[in-house]
Amino acid sequence: KCHHMTAINISLRHLHVTLGVTNMADVYYVDAASNFSKACTGLGTGFAQVVLLPLREQKDMFCTSTLSKFFSLRPFRCCICWMWEYADTSKMRIRFELYPDNVYPYLVPPLRRCLTLHTACTPGKYLANGTASGAGWTEVSDYFCFLALPVVVSFAVATQVASVVVLCRLPARASLDTYLLGLCVASLLLLFTTCLLAAQHYVGVHEAVIRAQPYAFSCRDWFWYTTIWLIVMMAFERALTVSTSRASVLCTPTQAAVVVLMVFCVGLVSALPRFWEYDAFEHFDVRANGTALAAMKTPSTATAEYNTMYFWYVKTLTLFLPYTMMLVTGLTLGLRSRGPALARRYTAVKHTSAAAIARRMKEETALSRLLILLMGMYVTFSTPLCLLELLAR
Repeated sequence: KCHHMTAINISLRHLHVTLGVTNMADVYYVDAASNFSKACTGLGTGFAQVVLLPLREQKDMFCTSTLSKFFSLRPFRCCICWMWEYADTSKMRIRFELYPDNVYPYLVPPLRRCLTLHTACTPGKYLANGTASGAGWTEVSDYFCFLALPVVVSFAVATQVASVVVLCRLPARASLDTYLLGLCVASLLLLFTTCLLAAQHYVGVHEAVIRAQPYAFSCRDWFWYTTIWLIVMMAFERALTVSTSRASVLCTPTQAAVVVLMVFCVGLVSALPRFWEYDAFEHFDVRANGTALAAMKTPSTATAEYNTMYFWYVKTLTLFLPYTMMLVTGLTLGLRSRGPALARRYTAVKHTSAAAIARRMKEETALSRLLILLMGMYVTFSTPLCLLELLAR
């Protein structure tokens, strides 16, 4: 069924720009019955985005018969049929709708079709805006990221490894030590999976790298969720501690270890759909005129319903809910860690010298400032990306 809603003029050379198609290998142009079997050879099990079917005559049944054969092989998002009388194929008038059954088109996130850096996945990468200045800016930004990523990752790995060594050698005196150890481990795993995803830019596109990309992408989200919620749980436990009327310990290091394991488990459950979202497929590469291996989205998850619900679930898990809790706990820590509030908490402590109380109050203030700093840094560095993702939708 050829859905139609909006009439536009497009150019075949910029089809990926106008329709939002990122993989030109999934734009199949079938102009004759003789070419049908050749086009179907490279379909594989991936998910086609657009199928172009011409009509030589108004009553020609070639479009209908070929369309039914395509449907029997694999699903696709949009079929475009046009009359053969348009001899100038550089411009033709078509009608299309990418998600015809969706009632809320502005809430549907665009599909990220491919994880692999391949000519079949990223054709015309610098033609997205159609201007030379935009292409130059894209090249400069990509080159800067290419040089900066190893430096940032190396510094992060060195600092996290040093933190893990220090925290493991010292006995855990407080629950915050256990939380910090879990946070460092989650950050190291997050950096490792990020390196696996970025390895194709430095070592090339190899089969082992391609087959590891779906798992690296899924585990990266898993450790990302874990890192966020470990910060939230640290701040929440600290806010409860400073809000009590007496100077007491609410959470022991053993209890904190249980909480860290639970956060890892919740992060894994939240990232489980990602493990079935991408897989390594062999598909037909138009430019190379042969098959190529790439990590692409599976047909079962390439639906508007799944992508919409999971996108907003992830945004709730990583943006709306943690930002709200960080704001509340940050205000609580800021107000309860002031001198008069801490002094009232330690007035009930007996047989303690004034020097010991002053030292303890100083430690309490330092711990609260550390957690406020962690939450502030997360909000500062993640807000631009989150806003850009929301605006891009």
